[in-house]
Amino acid sequence: MTYLKLKSMGILLMGLVVPEWFKVICDGCSIPKGFRWLGRARHSIAICRIHDFWYYIIPFCLPPDSEFREMYKMTADFEFKLNRRKISRYKIIGRMYAVAYFWGVRIGGNQALNKSVDMLVVMGPRTTEDLDELIEISERVIPHYDSQWRDKIVKRIRERIRKQGENN
Repeated sequence: MTYLKLKSMGILLMGLVVPEWFKVICDGCSIPKGFRWLGRARHSIAICRIHDFWYYIIPFCLPPDSEFREMYKMTADFEFKLNRRKISRYKIIGRMYAVAYFWGVRIGGNQALNKSVDMLVVMGPRTTEDLDELIEISERVIPHYDSQWRDKIVKRIRERIRKQGENN
């Protein structure tokens, strides 16, 4: 379910506003089809996209050895659990579901935070406008970003965008 649909139901989610270009590359939750009934998975797509965007932007801004990574990861995880509770029909069961769902995401997607630079480049924005949007968002939400680290990734994404433009 989209953020706007949840908002129309009176459910306001916490977290980053996910750019349109990221929604195309993010499947939201990565739950196998046979298990989508579990935890109201279709309602969770917007929540998972917010969490996934955090998990994209953290390694985009901070190198693996940064002491700030854990802090931003905790922010992303807190928002994820809070948002899961918000969409639950029942408060007590919702809290248990939020924790169980969180651990399912953590176990299934723990490698996401350790993306290689190559993966960040491949999964990155498709246009220079989208890249500029990513840079603006990253500076706003992660003020502790490592400029040398991020600029190295930005340079590679710009090269990929330029090559794609030449091939079209």
